[in-house]
Amino acid sequence: MGDFPVQLELLNSVPRGNRFIRDVTAAIGHTWRRSIRSYGGFWVGTCKLAGSTTELLDIFLNGLMYEIREVDAGLITWEGIISEMSVTIGKQRWVRSIFEVFNAMRSIYSSIGNSMLTNGGGESGVWTGYNAPTTLEQSTAWRTQGTYSIHIVAGADDRGAYVQQNVAITAKTPYDARLSCNVVSGTWQLAIVRADTGALLADAQTDEVGEIVLRCRVSDGNDFAGNVHMRIATVGATGEIYCDAGVFQRGAIRAETAWAEDIPSQEEFGRIEEVLLRAGMTTSAANAEVQTLLQTRAWPRSMPADEFQANFERALLQAEGPARLDITVAGYFATLNFIHTLLAGTDGASDHVNALVAESAFVTARLVETNTMPFQIDDRAPERLGDTLLDIARAGDASGNRWNIGVYEGRALDYGMANTGLSYHYRNGTLLSEAQTPVQPWLARPGWVRLDDAPVAPGFDSSNIFDDPRWLFAEEVEFQMPDQLRFRRQS
Repeated sequence: MGDFPVQLELLNSVPRGNRFIRDVTAAIGHTWRRSIRSYGGFWVGTCKLAGSTTELLDIFLNGLMYEIREVDAGLITWEGIISEMSVTIGKQRWVRSIFEVFNAMRSIYSSIGNSMLTNGGGESGVWTGYNAPTTLEQSTAWRTQGTYSIHIVAGADDRGAYVQQNVAITAKTPYDARLSCNVVSGTWQLAIVRADTGALLADAQTDEVGEIVLRCRVSDGNDFAGNVHMRIATVGATGEIYCDAGVFQRGAIRAETAWAEDIPSQEEFGRIEEVLLRAGMTTSAANAEVQTLLQTRAWPRSMPADEFQANFERALLQAEGPARLDITVAGYFATLNFIHTLLAGTDGASDHVNALVAESAFVTARLVETNTMPFQIDDRAPERLGDTLLDIARAGDASGNRWNIGVYEGRALDYGMANTGLSYHYRNGTLLSEAQTPVQPWLARPGWVRLDDAPVAPGFDSSNIFDDPRWLFAEEVEFQMPDQLRFRRQS
């Protein structure tokens, strides 16, 4: 290892067997840095690699999901996947990222029916009268769409017009009705009624003069299946109104497409899911969008930087610089967000942790302490494994204790109550163990640190040692080869 205190190894991906390829300590050791978080474990690493264009392009094009492992005398002190790379050749920079890859895709969308009215705007003729209104005619005096609206003058209570009769609906299905109106006088009711009995299924009223859109909904709790009428009529007295743009349609309901998958990509990188959340769409459009996006996202793409320029004359005058590869390595906790959880409902926090980790193809549970605090996983929207596990950990427990979660050596996940004891002393710029012996920087983990040199008042009122201003919780620990160590405190 020469001047480097730890060894850096390159292995191929877990789906490809996770076999050792070669020692890369000399190649990347001088730029290697990585961090560990209390929420996430082995978190992120970076390094740079210089060399021939051929060598760098081979890694750039084939190395996504390869593993970089940091080892100290056989002990794995950090490991993660190559998640993103950028290669610079001459003046051009290209980027590839595993987080831009999705090889299993589906859509959750709102399915809204088309309007079931054939003459909702009165364009093809006058509506059918209801209880003999005084005036019922097409009008151009006021309209919101097309050429005509329907003008109604009602000479008494409960007079108006049918926007449409005998529209078939099904039970346990929502339906939305709306009508654009210009109220001249009176109180008006938009109603959906049963054709057989006249029973009211939904309605909306207004006594405001002026332009308004009346809306009402037949709820999904409705048990009636059959024909209904949509009508507009006065309530309690005479009235005058202009009506246009009537719509009656099945209301928005949650719909989902099946998974569209690229199996060869899954064999290469593992299953990486994306769920699209969309507003109103047809089933055909939702399925088409999923298939279209899968074609462009199932495999890594070499993309230029977000901003790039061309200057031909200057390019001819400048010599081409050496090729360089910048590598980002993500800890295996990142792979937990490759898929969405199948779990939903309330269970003990630690029971959820065990069940969630069992869904992962990369990570296994190792040390999961019992936490009986009830935790609910909401299934109204898709939840990713990693995000859900972080939410569980950050919730702590019923006694207010902090709980940590992370993926460490061997791709193993640990979940447990944070150690409340002192882990380190920080003195004269040196990190010491609780026993006050020097700590090798690549072995440091998040924990409580006592700042021995910090200036403090002669005492503090709290009896809780965590309130001592000399104590802080190191949320993230960053090691930079060969011997630099940085702590980031809990905010």
